[in-house]
Amino acid sequence: MRKITLLFLAATAVAGVAFADRPVDETRPAAANATISIEVISGGVTVTGWARPELSIRGSLGDDVEELRIDGDRDGWTVKVKVPRQAGRRHRDIHANLEVRVPAGASLDVEAVSASVGASGLTGRVELSAVSGDVTLDGGLEEAKLTSISGDVRLKGSAGRVTAEAVSGDIVLEGVGRRVAASTVSGSIELTAGSVERAELESVSGSIDYRGGLAASGSLEVDAHSGNVRLQMPAATSARWSVSTFSGRIDNGFGPPAQRDSRHAPGSSVEFETGAAGGRIEVQTFSGNVTLKQS
Repeated sequence: MRKITLLFLAATAVAGVAFADRPVDETRPAAANATISIEVISGGVTVTGWARPELSIRGSLGDDVEELRIDGDRDGWTVKVKVPRQAGRRHRDIHANLEVRVPAGASLDVEAVSASVGASGLTGRVELSAVSGDVTLDGGLEEAKLTSISGDVRLKGSAGRVTAEAVSGDIVLEGVGRRVAASTVSGSIELTAGSVERAELESVSGSIDYRGGLAASGSLEVDAHSGNVRLQMPAATSARWSVSTFSGRIDNGFGPPAQRDSRHAPGSSVEFETGAAGGRIEVQTFSGNVTLKQS
């Protein structure tokens, strides 16, 4: 019995060593406007902007990860988690959990397969994408592109230009800036903005909720196939409005009531102007209600 117990403990110890994570602690010099690219297969990546002229990478690597490759110079670094070619069949512990710090003004590009991706404290151009995982971004940025195939996309803060795309997931954008384009196949879109110059919102199966203003000559285009649309905007909004739905009702808090397009079809539409009519607002749904509300 004692021999069996000792063998069991030895096997457990070996297994523990075999599957123990390997620590990562790397630092490289980086210019204030450096370009940083990061690629991971699974796990998670969190990137934070800071004032130091350095790239810092800390975290852990799974036992089957071959290496963490860091190539480049102070103007640009590529960080890649290298895994065996047959990782899906023979190697399973290929995750990487990384906490990365980069100069706040750096341009960042993160690509992940089965991993969550997050960034904060950055002011430059940021592009985050994941196949299966949530994508989150926090801070005031120049430009952001956020993409997730199976996961939610979230932005909190201001950004001059924002592109957000999801296939199966919700999109939540809080405080976007001048221009925004958001689209999702199966999910909802929630957008809070100041005064956008151009906004394009599209959902195949999900609701769209916009709360914000419109620049004097700005444009807002909303297209929902199967979902409700709600716009909450200032009473002083200056725009030409065109709103239609094939199967649904229109509740207009800015102007005249909608009219049926035909006695033989359920659709309705309305066109009107508010203020100096300098901007343009177009809303279209196939199967869903439209609510226009003054804030």
